This record gives sequence, C-alpha cells and structure tokens, in this order.
Amino acid sequence: MKKYLFIILAGLLALASCNKEIQTEVVDPQDKPETQTDLIPMTFKASVEDLATKADIQNDFIVWESSDKIAIFDGTTSFKEFTVSALSPSGKGAEFSGSAAFAASYVAVAPYSAASTIKTENERFSITVHGTQTIIGAHSVDPESLVSTAVAAGTTNLDFTNQFALLKVKLEKSNIMEVTVKGNNNEIISGTNHFYYGGEGAPRVDLTNAGGKQVKLVYKATASSANSAFPAGEYYIAIWPTEFSGGYSIILTDEDGSKSIKTNSNAQSLARNGGQDLSTVDDFSFCPPVITTAAQLKTWRRLASHGAYAEGDEVKLGADINLEGYSWTPVDQFLGVFDGQNHKIYNFTISSDAAKVGFIGILGSSNAEVAQLKNVVFGSSNGTSYDGTSSIEITGARSDWTYGGIVGYAHKKTTISGLTNYMPVSAAASVTGKHAIGGISGSGNGGEGKGITITGCHNYGSVTDRSSCETKNNSAIGGILGATDGSYTNVSNCENHAEIHNYCVGVSRLGGIVGKAWDANATIDGCLNEGNIVNDAASVSEGTGDWDKVVSVGGILGAFTHKDGGLLVNKCTNRGRIYNNAETSTNYNHAFGGIVGSVPRGDENNNISGAIKGCANYGKIYDNADFKSRIAMGGILGSCNSNSFLITKAEDDTPNTNNGEIFHYKKHNDKPTWVGGIVGLENKVETIVEYSVNYGRLVSDPSGQTAQTYHTGGICGASSGKIRHCTNNGYIFVYAGNLTAWVGGICGGDDSPQEVSDCTNNGYLSPFNSKQSDGSSECGGILAFLNPNTTTVSNCTNAGMVTTGDFYRNGSGNNPGTLRSFYDRSYYMGGLFGHVDAPTADVTVAEGCIVACTFGQRTGSEAKDNYKGIITGRTMSKSSTGYKVTFGSAASPVMIVNTTNFQYGTNDNPAVITQGDVVNTTAIAYKWLMGSSSSLYDATNGTSDASKVDFNFVLATPAQAGVE
Repeated sequence: MKKYLFIILAGLLALASCNKEIQTEVVDPQDKPETQTDLIPMTFKASVEDLATKADIQNDFIVWESSDKIAIFDGTTSFKEFTVSALSPSGKGAEFSGSAAFAASYVAVAPYSAASTIKTENERFSITVHGTQTIIGAHSVDPESLVSTAVAAGTTNLDFTNQFALLKVKLEKSNIMEVTVKGNNNEIISGTNHFYYGGEGAPRVDLTNAGGKQVKLVYKATASSANSAFPAGEYYIAIWPTEFSGGYSIILTDEDGSKSIKTNSNAQSLARNGGQDLSTVDDFSFCPPVITTAAQLKTWRRLASHGAYAEGDEVKLGADINLEGYSWTPVDQFLGVFDGQNHKIYNFTISSDAAKVGFIGILGSSNAEVAQLKNVVFGSSNGTSYDGTSSIEITGARSDWTYGGIVGYAHKKTTISGLTNYMPVSAAASVTGKHAIGGISGSGNGGEGKGITITGCHNYGSVTDRSSCETKNNSAIGGILGATDGSYTNVSNCENHAEIHNYCVGVSRLGGIVGKAWDANATIDGCLNEGNIVNDAASVSEGTGDWDKVVSVGGILGAFTHKDGGLLVNKCTNRGRIYNNAETSTNYNHAFGGIVGSVPRGDENNNISGAIKGCANYGKIYDNADFKSRIAMGGILGSCNSNSFLITKAEDDTPNTNNGEIFHYKKHNDKPTWVGGIVGLENKVETIVEYSVNYGRLVSDPSGQTAQTYHTGGICGASSGKIRHCTNNGYIFVYAGNLTAWVGGICGGDDSPQEVSDCTNNGYLSPFNSKQSDGSSECGGILAFLNPNTTTVSNCTNAGMVTTGDFYRNGSGNNPGTLRSFYDRSYYMGGLFGHVDAPTADVTVAEGCIVACTFGQRTGSEAKDNYKGIITGRTMSKSSTGYKVTFGSAASPVMIVNTTNFQYGTNDNPAVITQGDVVNTTAIAYKWLMGSSSSLYDATNGTSDASKVDFNFVLATPAQAGVE
C-alpha cells in the first residue's frame, strides 16, 4: 500500500519543480472592475506547511491529485470553487484556477468541502473536520478532513497552514469495519469550528465551537461502493488539535459486529500539524454481539463506557451471566440496544459515588438517540427469587442531583422494557444531596416528541433511603422510577412488588411506581403496586403555599408538581399499604393517597392540570405518628391544590374505586386532618371529582388529640370543586379524641364544594366520641356543611345510617358490625346536611334529592333529639335573616322514602335498640325535617318560618325512589 497522504484541500506544498508562471491575468489597479461582485478569472500558486509530526510518522507527506478543489473567499457571501489546473511531477505543488471577485486579499480553504457558513459581520466562516472519515481504495487517509487554510494579501501565492493533527493506526486483521477514536474525558476532536480571517489575532481558528467527541474511520473499495472491511495496513485519522487529559481509546468493530477497545490512560497532547503513531490496535479481545460469558459482559461494559455503541448498535445476551460477586462499575453512557432475551445477570454489586448509578449509568443522550435496555432479569439466578447478594447503592456526597436504579438516568427517546429486578436499591447515609432512586430507573429526561418510555417492567427489589440529605432537598424514591426530569415520560404496564422505605428527612416524594413527576405531560398507565410504602422520616419540600409545602406519598405516584400540567394516571392499581410513621414538630403538610399523594400548585401564576382515570386502591393508609402538621389522606388522591384537575372514569367507563381503609390513629396537635374515600382535600373550584366509588372505611381513633377539626367524607374530606356521579359505600367512624368532626357521606369539611350532583351515600356515618368541650360536630348524609350561596346540590341520595352508635369495634374490615355504645354528644345530624349556612339571597337547594336512611341516637334523657333532621341537622338562618332557603322545588322536590326511621340505643355491647318514629306519613316527616334547635322550626307542629326556611318534599316507597 502507498505510504503517503492524498488530500483534496490540506496544506499546499511549494511548487519547487513547477516553473511556469500563472497564465491568468493579474488585475492591475487601472483594470479594477466596476463592482466588487464581478467575477474575474484568476489562478493561484499554492504552497503547504510541511508535516511536523513525530519521527515515527515523519516519512509521510502530502500530494495533490488532479480532482482536488479549494475554496476561495473573496469577501462576498459565497465561496468560489477553484480546481487544479497544473500539478508538479511530484504532486507536491499545484496551481488552482477559477473566478472570484476583486479583493485586496483572499482566504483559501482546502479542501473545498470543508468550508461553510460565511459570517462577514463577524469576519469569520466555518471549517470542518468530519466525525466520520472514509478511506477509499488505496488511500490511507480521508482527504476531506485534512483541513488547511491560507491567506493571499496583494499576491497570488497561497501559503497553506495545516489545522489538523494526525493519528496513525495499524490493522493486522482484514475483518475490521470501523475504527473509532475518542478521548477518555470526552474531548472535542471533530465537528465545525470558526476560522477568523479578520479581527484580533487573525487569521486564527477558534477551537471552542465544535462538538464532536469522536472520529469514526470506515473503508470503501471505491467511492460508490458500500462500506467494507479494511485491508490490513496503516491508516490515518485527522482530528482537531487537542489535549487528551485522560488519554484516549480506540474502538474497533469487525464484520460480525464484535467490538474491541484499546485504551491509553496517559495524558496525550496532539498539537496542530502534529501526530502520533498508535501502532497496532486490533490485537485485543473482542466482545461479540451476542454475549454468553461474564468476561464478554465485562468487556462490553468497558466498550460501552467509552462510547463504542452508537444508536442502532445492538447487543444481546445469549446465556445467563453469573458475575460471581463482581463489583460492577456503572456504564457511563450507552446509546445502543441491549436485549437480554430474558436471560439473567446476577451475583454482582454496584456501589458508586457517581452522579448516575446503575447497571447503566446513563441510557441515551440529550441528543435523543433511541437507546434501549430490554428483557433482562437482574439479581436472580432462577428468575423467581432474589439471589441474596446483588445490590445497587448510591453513595456520593454531591451538591447536585444523584440518581440510582438499574438505569441511573434515562435520556430522551430511550425505552426501558421487559426488565425484572430483584436487586435492592438504596441511598447510603453518605448521600447528603438531592437524589432520586427507583427499582428500575432513578430518573428520566424526555421532551415533546422525545419522551422516555418505561414499559412492562417488574421490580421485586426493595427501595430504601438512609441518606443524610437536608430537609428541603425534595428528594424522591419510587418502586419503578424515582423522578421524572423532563416532559413526556410514559410509564406503562409496570409492577412494583417490593417495599419502599424512607428514613431520610430530605425525601418528600414517595410513590409505589413513580416518586415524583415534576415535569409536564407525564403518563402512568396500567401499572400495579403491591409493595408497602413506609415513611419513617418526615420532611418538607419547597413550594409557594401551604399545600405546596407537602410531604407526598402515593400508592402509584408520590406527587405531580409541574405548572404546565398534563399528568395522566390511567387504570392503575395499588394494593400496597401506606404507613406514616414519621414524628415531627414541623408545621408543613403531609398528603397520602392510595393512587397519588398530592398535586400541588405549580406557582403563583400557573395551576397544574391533569387527570386520574379509572384507578383502584386496595391498600390501607395508616397515619401512625404524632406531629403538628396538617395531613390529608385520600383513597385515590391525598391533596389537590391545583385548578383544572380531573378525577374521572377511564375511556372504557372503568370508575375510580377505593377499597382501602384509611386510619387516623395518632394525634395531630394544633392542626386539622382531612380524610376522603377518594380525595382527602381539594382546594380549587375548577377541580372535578366524578364517576368514583368508595368502599373503604374511614376511621379516626386519635387518642390524645387536642381540640382540632377532623374533616371526613365518603368521597372528599373537603372540597371547593365539583363532585358528580360518585357513590360512597364505606362507613365513617370518629372514635376518640377531643376534636370537632365534620362528617359527610359525600363530602366533609367546614366549607362546601361548588357543586354536588348525582351522588349517593350508602355508608354508615357516626361522629361518636368527637366533641370539643366548647363545640359540636356536624354530620350529613351528603354534606357536613352546606353554603347555599355557593353550592349547588341536586339529585343526590343518602341511604346510609346517620348515628352516634359504635358500629366499628364489632365490625370486620369494611363491613360495619353490630351497634354498641351509643354516645350522647350534642351532634348536628341530617339526612342530607349536617349544617346549612344562612343565605345571602333567596336560594333553592337539594332539588331531586332522596333521603332513605336510619337515624340513631342515645336512649333516654341524655339524647339530644333537637339536633337531628331528615334534611338538615341545623340551619344558621334566623328570623332576622333577610333571605330564604328552600329545600327542594315544586318541580323537583326532596323525596323522603317511607322506610326512613329513628332509633335509640343504649350504651351496651351490643346496644339495646328501641325503635322510634318511622317516617311513613307527612305529619311525621314534618316533625323531623330539620333540627328543632332552630328558632325557625317547630318540631311539635311540624312547621317552619316559611319566609326564611321552606321545604318541598314528597313521601315515596323504596321502589318509587329507586333505592330498593
């Protein structure tokens, strides 16, 4: 093979053997063209800078060929193409002819193809060393990347300066398809830089603009043929001058896709016009495209960490791999496809202080290469159980974010699919900064059209956080994904079966599937969590309002926090229990949800939008710690502080359902509590809760609770939004504690929603022992509190019991038991409403509503009969009130089912029940329409002050009311 470099536009050698003069006329001043843009034929002599390479490649030289072209810049907006018009016998000298505008000086670039993008206002243009260089035929270098420049000022001579450095490689095999060189510290060695022909220091090259971190060398037998294997021999790679601070790596790919790597870790300096001989590079072991041994997998790790695999490169496992206790260093970054073909990798550990920790530290890149990791079982020798030794641990004490999982960090357009993980994932006590860890991935960064996908993955490895990060770090842990770090993240058909346990005060987002979705347009679809979630350290997170500063725990998602919205949690199921064991004296809020912990406000000017559709919770939620903060707990969503949020049925009409029990066990001194079968607390008027069903019991047993409020509802603990087409079948029981309870079959709270329509309560309701010394509790079959000025209530049914009896302690699961221990507190209890505020305008409420329930109270003189009513326990209207409230209308009256009745029970176990009135006549109905404590109502005569409070009702059978 010839041992010289053929170039198109590199440095031009002096025409020492070429004596002929330039035949084209040189423009005299008197012959100056009338305009600068007129093109004049001209010819330039070219000379080149000798190669100043090291001695080991100094015998190489540059020659011209007849097809060579150079670019001439004449100060206008385009390059002019000049071609060879004469060659010296040795090929070291050449003349180039073409046409250009008249100029005081000219700038030349060789080869012509290397020049681009003229910016006359900056006195610069662009020159390129290509990231892929092609050797053709008998050549040993790609002349398109041998970039040289020259300036001719007042002369027709061009003295070219080489702008590249050279690496020489030797191939002894004849099956190598690609040779790739890159710096071990990702130095820039290819791409487009700026050449300044004017200004300070000109002419000069600015090497800071290019972005290519590698150069790939390929071979073609002819210019028109496909890539083929290199013939054995010596070849040259052109790069931008650089300092390889950590050495370099040479990566080879052979004809069957096997790869090899040769690494030099010593610092290397490649100066302009210099070079280095890398000698033989194909004498190392190769990793085949189908990996069958531990040694090959370790070689793959080295190759992948040095960027040997590009987008589309695929590696497969052909056998299970036992790494025999190997301490795995995370792959820095992988851009290809790793397909495990359902094989197993086991008996290895990962413990690293890197920023991205996992089997693969970074999957994909910010440039959106379509990288994949799929169909691998990690940490199990048999595919069904943990191997007992494998683990992943992040250890770094970093000021920036740290991520950990099977994949530490997934970039745009990446896909993680079909993984099964048995390896425990943890954050060590040495971690002091912000972090996110997950059973499958720590975090991921998507984007519109570039989202990441995690699908069909299963996690059986515990996720545990024992870090020492600060309270406001807002860190997150999840069974599948710790946190999203970019929009358009899609997690689908994934399952977590392992416990998630937090001991760190800086972790404020915990989720069975995803800990935190903090970017727009996140989708979690068809996922299942069966792992218990335990929070043993309370913390706070940063936000703009009380319910933005919230510790969030969710069976599927801990929290969604992005102001631009777009969250969808669709048809997900949680069966794991949620335990709040965190004792704290902080004044920040806590939210626990069977599906989603919280949806805080994005910022003061934006409100998050999103939806939860067709999800189901079966997991119990336990509030099992003493602390002073507010807490909201919901079977589907803990707290919502965002407008435009929707909780509704799925596209196939699957409703949201909660079967999980919610227990408020411990005292919350100084702060209230909200508990809802579907949503704990909903703060915004535009949020809608609809097509949702609660079966779970809601129990408060906070021994030692100080005088605070407890808000609980079968659908919402409290709401400012809209509640439609919802049903509560779960019972509500407030057992102990010196607190005021606001209990509603549909919605509790001491303020009412904007709308409640087409809802049904079938659950038993009992405030039982829940009275402050200076107040009373309110309990309503539909609402605990009604503000008729702001709330529309229509077509709602209460068929549940409203009582002061104890049906909890003899019950089982969600089923109420035999009544015992009737209490004698002064409760306001109503078949529809516990409390009705005074109107500020004439108003009609409760149109089309139905009451078909049993009222129960203490037997004997202690009973407070004057505080309960079929429609409302009390109204705040008085004789001095200027406006009238009407319950039901003539066209749509309140329907009272003739099985509605009143019972009295003793304080025994079981209680002795005495039957009271059965509301089967109009006269009996009038007696009990409203709590007689109101001065507007005369229970004895069954009349009210109709100018202030009036009723439109009818009696009906169960069949007529549709409540059989």
